[in-house]
Amino acid sequence: MINNNNNSSRLGAEACLKAIRKMESMSELPDPDYHGERVRMVSTLTTAAGPMTPYLAGFITALAEYIDLNLGSYPRVTSNWRPEAMMTTEEIETRRAITEALF
Repeated sequence: MINNNNNSSRLGAEACLKAIRKMESMSELPDPDYHGERVRMVSTLTTAAGPMTPYLAGFITALAEYIDLNLGSYPRVTSNWRPEAMMTTEEIETRRAITEALF
């Protein structure tokens, strides 16, 4: 069973749904700062998740990036997609510079 049907689990699901709804509303407002928007989207979900291990933080961050990707008008091809949560700081900076140069 996916939900172990206890109060803590339901509260976690409720917090997740609120965060997803907030991310949806954020995506409806045009934001010229693409990377800033992504940071805010990721922060919304990770903050709602509460304290977590570094492993879970990486997992939730990658999931938040995927949600952001799907809320936007970006290509939804995950076969070549690599979330920033898997990158080093240098890789993130390089990719962001390339993205900003293209758009």
